[in-house]
Amino acid sequence: MSAKGGRNPSWSRLKPANQDIFEEMGLRSKGDAQLLDYKTQERFYEKIVERYKVFCSSAVRGDELHRRLAQLDLSKENENEVIPKASDLPNSKADVSNELDAIIMGMRKLREGIVASKRVDDFSIQAYIFCIRLSILRAIAHDNYFLFWRIKRGVDGHKAKIMEFAEDEMKLHALKSIGKTYLSIDLASLEQLTDTPWASLAKNYGVGWQLEGTKVVIRKPKAR
Repeated sequence: MSAKGGRNPSWSRLKPANQDIFEEMGLRSKGDAQLLDYKTQERFYEKIVERYKVFCSSAVRGDELHRRLAQLDLSKENENEVIPKASDLPNSKADVSNELDAIIMGMRKLREGIVASKRVDDFSIQAYIFCIRLSILRAIAHDNYFLFWRIKRGVDGHKAKIMEFAEDEMKLHALKSIGKTYLSIDLASLEQLTDTPWASLAKNYGVGWQLEGTKVVIRKPKAR
């Protein structure tokens, strides 16, 4: 006999064949408990890294990879890794968008699972390092100076030191953006956005702006 509601319980419990693990895993904050299991976390992490490498491999030219990294919202090395096949690579804008969404959401699900399981070991550290690296790449590729400074303040001294190689470029981009956008800006805001004190901006970056009390005058409005 069929179960209540006309559904056969044995069939209703069956999962679709070849279900995508990115869709199968849910958010811990939404009640899904699958990623509380350590082995499941490790398996899912490997899939995230694999999918990320496929995403990067599909960008044949450097400028294409730069563009794709700029669209990202955040490894364990294995000498026996299988190199992605050409047929596995996304080849349309829709495919690229879907890959980005899957990678971003996958990282969020994994982070929630690790935090909820209170896991602190080499694997959890490696997973977080991967997320941090991707966030740094995204900030640099997208010239997102606000995100860059926020990440730099949140990482340890070693990672912050490595990030310094891109610091001048990010500051110059921030200054150019501010110069094109504002006639004047509060001094504290300018120093926060560039992560640099005014004296250094004036001396080392030659901004040529005027400091009037706590306000920096970038340019005077044209007389009518």
